[in-house]
Amino acid sequence: MPASDGKYFIQAYNAQAAVDSANQVIVAAEVTNKPTDRGQAEPMMEIVKDNAGQLPGQMSADAGYFSSDVVKNLTALGIDVYMPPDKIGHRYNLHQHPGGEYRNPSQ
Repeated sequence: MPASDGKYFIQAYNAQAAVDSANQVIVAAEVTNKPTDRGQAEPMMEIVKDNAGQLPGQMSADAGYFSSDVVKNLTALGIDVYMPPDKIGHRYNLHQHPGGEYRNPSQ
């Protein structure tokens, strides 16, 4: 995988996990040498289906997994997908509004 500065490569892996949030149990795990999460959501859902016997009714993932095709494909399988299209930096502060929800201050 490329190092963070992109000037050299390191031996590293990208681990994926799917968790049943109601029971707090890992239902699927995978390790790949692909440097990003993009393209990993659909294969992970197939592993979930193999391990659990069915696809989940809902899934959430961070923006690193997002593509409109992935959302469309998983939705067509009957999964409610919760995946933001835009990354928010780790140091980015969301502001809480009176209703309790968090919003991007630029909205």
